[in-house]
Amino acid sequence: MRKNYRLPWRVLGKFIILLPLLIPLIARPAPKELTACSDPGLIPLFDMQGRGIYNKIEELIASYYGQKIGRYFFPMQMGFIRHTLVEKACHFVVGVPAGYELTLNTKPLFRSTYVLVYRSDSGFDIKGIDDPILSRLKIGGIVNNPAFFYLKDEGITNYVGYNSFYDSFNRPDDNPNLQIIKDLLDKKIDVAVLWGPIAGYFVKEYNGKLKMILPNPKSQSDVRLDYKVAIGVRKGDTLMKEYVEKAILEQKEAIKSLLVSNNVPLLPCDNCVINP
Repeated sequence: MRKNYRLPWRVLGKFIILLPLLIPLIARPAPKELTACSDPGLIPLFDMQGRGIYNKIEELIASYYGQKIGRYFFPMQMGFIRHTLVEKACHFVVGVPAGYELTLNTKPLFRSTYVLVYRSDSGFDIKGIDDPILSRLKIGGIVNNPAFFYLKDEGITNYVGYNSFYDSFNRPDDNPNLQIIKDLLDKKIDVAVLWGPIAGYFVKEYNGKLKMILPNPKSQSDVRLDYKVAIGVRKGDTLMKEYVEKAILEQKEAIKSLLVSNNVPLLPCDNCVINP
């Protein structure tokens, strides 16, 4: 004799109540237009025309889903995440440090480092950031970046600091990275210390006029110079994290080609999408 098994109404009722909450977890398509939040004038990583290195990564993520990228611009200064991701102005931000606490982050995209840049005709043969010659040279870089603190720990005081605050909407040419490179070429400083993806681009653009070397730190300083770069989404938006992560994994060869073509120094990384 066949028995009819029925779910108790109490259980069935709970399932019906929870069903609207479960459906988005079962299947939620990618948004019709993925939007990235970008700085309007942080050359060479971002600009309003979408020519920056990170702008191109945004486009590769969107193209995986057959879309054109939408963009929301806001200066990458204090309050950037609050005014962009938190306010739901966009879906993701390229270039956050892996482990960044204000965002939910994808697996690291790549690992890079601060580097030293100097003129090819300077006659210098700098071996790294601990080279004694640096104590006799004028070094330029952004105030309070990790390299600044590393050199300070080593007793280097001949550091020319450039302010990172500028109006990237209306005065993108005030970008301090541009000024540092200009001053280096004009011999106002002897060595520049810059974030690798920025430095590599300018070394390539100036075609033989500049040399770039890795820092090769040897001291016991607690300041680290290498960082893993990830893509951040809004806290709690695990599905968006999955969409972006799937796209970068599928587009990793194109992303690597983009980074290499822009002379970005890539370091070995066990858990990064991109490796040298």
